[in-house]
Amino acid sequence: METIESLVAELNELFKRYINEKEDFKELERMREVVLGIKNLGYSIVNPILEFTEPEYDLLSDSGKKDYSTMVDIRRMKMEAVQKHEFERAADLRDDERKLLEKIKIDFANQTQNQHIILAGKFSDLILFNDPENVLIALFKK
Repeated sequence: METIESLVAELNELFKRYINEKEDFKELERMREVVLGIKNLGYSIVNPILEFTEPEYDLLSDSGKKDYSTMVDIRRMKMEAVQKHEFERAADLRDDERKLLEKIKIDFANQTQNQHIILAGKFSDLILFNDPENVLIALFKK
Protein backbone atom coordinates (compact mmCIF):
# COMPACT_ATOMS: atom_id res chain seq x y z
CA MET A 1 0.00 0.00 0.00
CA GLU A 2 1.29 3.43 -0.94
CA THR A 3 1.77 6.09 1.72
CA ILE A 4 -0.02 9.42 1.58
CA GLU A 5 3.34 11.18 1.22
CA SER A 6 4.25 9.13 -1.85
CA LEU A 7 0.82 9.70 -3.42
CA VAL A 8 1.05 13.47 -2.83
CA ALA A 9 4.57 13.54 -4.32
CA GLU A 10 3.42 11.54 -7.36
CA LEU A 11 0.38 13.75 -7.91
CA ASN A 12 2.54 16.87 -7.73
CA GLU A 13 4.86 15.34 -10.32
CA LEU A 14 1.90 14.45 -12.57
CA PHE A 15 0.57 18.01 -12.28
CA LYS A 16 3.97 19.43 -13.23
CA ARG A 17 4.13 17.17 -16.28
CA TYR A 18 0.58 18.11 -17.23
CA ILE A 19 1.46 21.82 -17.06
CA ASN A 20 4.51 21.26 -19.28
CA GLU A 21 2.90 18.88 -21.77
CA LYS A 22 -0.69 20.24 -21.97
CA GLU A 23 -2.52 18.39 -24.78
CA ASP A 24 0.30 15.84 -25.09
CA PHE A 25 -0.19 14.64 -21.50
CA LYS A 26 -1.02 10.94 -21.58
CA GLU A 27 -1.36 10.03 -17.89
CA LEU A 28 -4.87 11.18 -17.00
CA GLU A 29 -5.82 7.68 -15.94
CA ARG A 30 -2.85 7.44 -13.55
CA MET A 31 -3.81 10.84 -12.16
CA ARG A 32 -7.32 9.56 -11.47
CA GLU A 33 -5.87 6.48 -9.77
CA VAL A 34 -3.66 8.60 -7.52
CA VAL A 35 -6.56 10.89 -6.54
CA LEU A 36 -8.70 7.83 -5.80
CA GLY A 37 -5.83 6.37 -3.74
CA ILE A 38 -5.68 9.58 -1.71
CA LYS A 39 -9.43 9.47 -1.11
CA ASN A 40 -9.29 5.77 -0.21
CA LEU A 41 -6.79 6.60 2.52
CA GLY A 42 -9.44 8.90 4.03
CA TYR A 43 -8.06 12.24 2.87
CA SER A 44 -10.10 15.08 1.40
CA ILE A 45 -8.71 17.43 -1.22
CA VAL A 46 -9.77 21.02 -0.52
CA ASN A 47 -8.96 24.54 -1.67
CA PRO A 48 -7.04 26.63 0.86
CA ILE A 49 -9.35 28.89 2.84
CA LEU A 50 -6.78 30.68 5.02
CA GLU A 51 -8.32 30.76 8.47
CA PHE A 52 -6.51 30.73 11.83
CA THR A 53 -8.00 27.35 12.59
CA GLU A 54 -7.07 25.80 9.25
CA PRO A 55 -3.77 24.03 8.56
CA GLU A 56 -2.85 26.29 5.64
CA TYR A 57 -2.37 29.18 8.09
CA ASP A 58 0.72 27.32 9.34
CA LEU A 59 2.15 27.43 5.81
CA LEU A 60 2.29 31.24 5.80
CA SER A 61 5.56 33.07 6.47
CA ASP A 62 5.88 35.19 9.60
CA SER A 63 5.06 38.24 7.48
CA GLY A 64 1.99 36.49 6.06
CA LYS A 65 0.81 35.54 9.55
CA LYS A 66 1.25 39.16 10.68
CA ASP A 67 -0.76 40.38 7.66
CA TYR A 68 -3.42 37.82 8.48
CA SER A 69 -3.64 39.00 12.08
CA THR A 70 -3.96 42.60 10.85
CA MET A 71 -6.67 41.54 8.41
CA VAL A 72 -8.66 39.90 11.22
CA ASP A 73 -8.43 43.12 13.24
CA ILE A 74 -9.61 45.10 10.20
CA ARG A 75 -12.56 42.72 9.73
CA ARG A 76 -13.55 43.29 13.35
CA MET A 77 -13.29 47.08 12.94
CA LYS A 78 -15.30 46.89 9.70
CA MET A 79 -18.12 45.03 11.46
CA GLU A 80 -18.10 47.58 14.26
CA ALA A 81 -18.27 50.41 11.71
CA VAL A 82 -21.27 48.80 10.03
CA GLN A 83 -23.03 48.40 13.39
CA LYS A 84 -22.43 52.12 14.05
CA HIS A 85 -23.72 52.96 10.54
CA GLU A 86 -20.30 54.33 9.56
CA PHE A 87 -20.58 52.95 6.05
CA GLU A 88 -17.88 55.05 4.43
CA ARG A 89 -15.38 53.93 7.07
CA ALA A 90 -16.54 50.33 6.63
CA ALA A 91 -15.97 50.60 2.87
CA ASP A 92 -12.45 51.93 3.44
CA LEU A 93 -11.74 49.07 5.84
CA ARG A 94 -13.13 46.60 3.29
CA ASP A 95 -10.65 47.95 0.73
CA ASP A 96 -7.80 47.54 3.23
CA GLU A 97 -9.00 44.00 3.98
CA ARG A 98 -8.97 43.10 0.28
CA LYS A 99 -5.43 44.43 -0.15
CA LEU A 100 -4.21 42.38 2.79
CA LEU A 101 -5.99 39.29 1.52
CA GLU A 102 -4.16 39.64 -1.80
CA LYS A 103 -0.84 39.96 0.05
CA ILE A 104 -1.68 36.86 2.09
CA LYS A 105 -2.57 34.88 -1.03
CA ILE A 106 0.73 35.91 -2.62
CA ASP A 107 2.59 34.90 0.53
CA PHE A 108 0.84 31.52 0.54
CA ALA A 109 1.69 31.02 -3.13
CA ASN A 110 5.34 31.93 -2.49
CA GLN A 111 5.56 29.60 0.50
CA THR A 112 4.05 26.71 -1.45
CA GLN A 113 5.66 27.38 -4.82
CA ASN A 114 5.67 24.37 -7.18
CA GLN A 115 3.44 22.43 -4.79
CA HIS A 116 0.02 21.96 -6.29
CA ILE A 117 -0.99 19.34 -3.75
CA ILE A 118 0.08 19.86 -0.15
CA LEU A 119 -0.31 17.48 2.76
CA ALA A 120 -1.79 19.81 5.38
CA GLY A 121 -0.17 18.19 8.41
CA LYS A 122 0.45 15.03 10.36
CA PHE A 123 -2.78 15.31 12.31
CA SER A 124 -4.98 16.46 9.46
CA ASP A 125 -6.89 14.48 6.87
CA LEU A 126 -6.79 17.37 4.42
CA ILE A 127 -4.86 17.72 1.20
CA LEU A 128 -4.67 21.30 -0.05
CA PHE A 129 -5.23 21.91 -3.75
CA ASN A 130 -3.02 24.89 -4.58
CA ASP A 131 -3.65 26.31 -8.06
CA PRO A 132 -3.50 30.11 -7.72
CA GLU A 133 -2.95 30.68 -11.44
CA ASN A 134 -5.71 28.23 -12.48
CA VAL A 135 -3.37 26.28 -14.75
CA LEU A 136 -4.87 22.95 -13.69
CA ILE A 137 -8.52 23.87 -14.11
CA ALA A 138 -8.69 22.23 -17.53
CA LEU A 139 -7.99 18.87 -15.90
CA PHE A 140 -11.31 18.96 -14.13
CA LYS A 141 -13.20 19.68 -17.32
CA LYS A 142 -11.96 16.44 -18.89
